[in-house]
Amino acid sequence: MNEALARFAGPGHILCAFDFDGTLSEIVLEPDDATPVPGAVEALEKLVSLEGVEVAVLSGRIHHELQERLHHPDLVLIGEHGSDHGHNDPDGLAPLQDLIDDLGKLVAAAPGSRLEVKSKSVVLHTRNVLGNVKDALATRAKSLVDEGSEIVIMEGKEVVEFSVSGADKGSAMVGLAERLGTERTLYVGDDVTDEDAFSVLGDDDLGIKVGTGETRADYLVPDPSAVVGMMERLVELRKAEH
Repeated sequence: MNEALARFAGPGHILCAFDFDGTLSEIVLEPDDATPVPGAVEALEKLVSLEGVEVAVLSGRIHHELQERLHHPDLVLIGEHGSDHGHNDPDGLAPLQDLIDDLGKLVAAAPGSRLEVKSKSVVLHTRNVLGNVKDALATRAKSLVDEGSEIVIMEGKEVVEFSVSGADKGSAMVGLAERLGTERTLYVGDDVTDEDAFSVLGDDDLGIKVGTGETRADYLVPDPSAVVGMMERLVELRKAEH
């Protein structure tokens, strides 16, 4: 991977983008408890300070939760898989209201489950549900959406997200790179939804998956601490080019 990082770090305008949970932070039982692993914020700040380097965090979290954890003004923060740029949309949940009510009834009857209502989507969390109930709960939740509905279902690690925005990390990555005018993109993520971002990367781009399993990414690293090490190495390589 070092050779690939060295090629990516070469001259030109580049974009380095990262998922948050499971990539810059460890996966925890309570999402509110997630914080960047040691060294992650510092490594992001070093990257974004380099000439010709854009840095973004693209997460399923809502925008202000990213802001609470990552304060640097030059970081691009995008929430809800690409649909939340920090602008208030009071009507964003209107098409989901009936589904939110129905999901609330499911959650009330399933100890350990949790419903998270975002600005343009709603997420069922099943991480703390007993194993023999978890899959059945997710299946039942998905069955609440009628075939042909405008509601899009996205599944991740012990979460099911329902949205009408149609946003995914792949389209968000393409749009961001076009807006910033970057020439090459690095994307790092750990979850099923990150595969959308990996799938749009080109020959000169670089995808890195955190963890194990099948992936469209080019390389694997074991955990968020390894992501920090990779970022620090990228800073060294980029500095050597300038």
